[in-house]
Amino acid sequence: MKDVVSSRLGDGGPVNDGSGPPSPLLIPGGESRDERGTVRFVNGFDLARVRRLYCVRNSEEAPFRGWIAHKIEQKWFFPITGLTAVHLVRVENFEHPAPDLKVELFVLDAEKPATLYVPGGYAIGVETRSPGAEVMVFSDCLLGERPNDVWRWAERDIFGAERGCEFTRTACATARAD
Repeated sequence: MKDVVSSRLGDGGPVNDGSGPPSPLLIPGGESRDERGTVRFVNGFDLARVRRLYCVRNSEEAPFRGWIAHKIEQKWFFPITGLTAVHLVRVENFEHPAPDLKVELFVLDAEKPATLYVPGGYAIGVETRSPGAEVMVFSDCLLGERPNDVWRWAERDIFGAERGCEFTRTACATARAD
């Protein structure tokens, strides 16, 4: 699967042209260097909707974490170190996801600051692409706030070549921060 370079840039809010649900959005950032050091930024990311944050660093033994989906909850991903691939699948039917759903891939590089916005309705898989890679995740939902809005699929390849995994629905209050 080739890496996707998104041309959808904006302010971190839902992108909807009226033809369907909001789409993922890559919010560009930048960096400033001088004799004092470096400042990385994403000035176009409005934090007004953020209610919590956490960081994800996958182990070398298990570089892929997924799949988890939310019908409502929105997330934003910012790379702290290294390369992290965020796999996204728009899920129409959470009870029985179609076996041929398209997987979108966004590779986030800490050396090229940007924030990836993911609206509700997407399954998410986070993959480490370099040793020690870490990504900060922002959410518009407090843990336990939407207990019926967490959907998990145990098998990595449910949206890949191997299909047919049963989903597990987990309440936010008992779910890990991923």
